[in-house]
Amino acid sequence: MHSRDHSHHERRQHPRTRMVTNVRIYLKGMVLHGTLVDISIGGLLAEAEIRVLNDDYSDVTVSENDDITVDIPRLRLSRLGGNVVRVTGAGYGYTIAVKFEEIRPEIATRIIEKFARK
Repeated sequence: MHSRDHSHHERRQHPRTRMVTNVRIYLKGMVLHGTLVDISIGGLLAEAEIRVLNDDYSDVTVSENDDITVDIPRLRLSRLGGNVVRVTGAGYGYTIAVKFEEIRPEIATRIIEKFARK
């Protein structure tokens, strides 16, 4: 019997590049400020800290399958839509893996250009 437990790396359809920069994540009407860990044409991994302007942290949760929008100012990318595919952490901080929805060609080009500069 074969195990179905594959590492996250084996399941990736697109190679990722490590890139540390600030991101803004829009989720459930709130803004999470965080740090991009890595990115590919298919998605990204970010570490997010919850900073809500009205200091109401009690009902903020991040869950798999949540719709999410991300801005990456350093790459001049905004409003990248996707879905949360993996989340770890709770309370005031999360590590969030996002799978992009259909990505426009010009955005894919910007991400590929970032790979080429490495």
